[in-house]
Amino acid sequence: MGKKIPISLFTGLLFLFCAVFALQASVVEPGKAIFCKGLSDKWEPIEPGVEFSSNVVSCLFRGKKAFGTMQISLSIYQVVEKGQTLLHREQGDVNPAWDALYLADIPLPRIGKYAFVLSSPSGEVFSSGEVTIKEKTVEKSIPEKIKVDGTSLEELFNKFKRQAK
Repeated sequence: MGKKIPISLFTGLLFLFCAVFALQASVVEPGKAIFCKGLSDKWEPIEPGVEFSSNVVSCLFRGKKAFGTMQISLSIYQVVEKGQTLLHREQGDVNPAWDALYLADIPLPRIGKYAFVLSSPSGEVFSSGEVTIKEKTVEKSIPEKIKVDGTSLEELFNKFKRQAK
């Protein structure tokens, strides 16, 4: 005859298993940064890619959920052999309901690979991605304050729902 597991031990293990599963389910992976040449009025990337023959790119950050914060931090790194070198970091105000943010026409200083990261001031990453610049075509610096635009999927849905009526 096999040994019986006490009900309290079984219940405790079941509770622990459910708590761990719920915690893992609540952890949201970061969204994807989509590099492109522009953005349509429906917030769809125009000519998206990961390699560009110009050093001026646009970036659409898409989060897996609403940002849920009033401020974001944008970081741009140059990817080098030994890791990453920070080129630009700034914080800006956003609508906490937004889950998408767009940066237009960012001039990058050199040929090479770059990483863009959108995060909360506390370091939670909402969206990130890498892009490769194959040719330098513009002599401009990254502006101190990058102009951003944002929205949420709900806002877009409601906008085009009203237009369809």
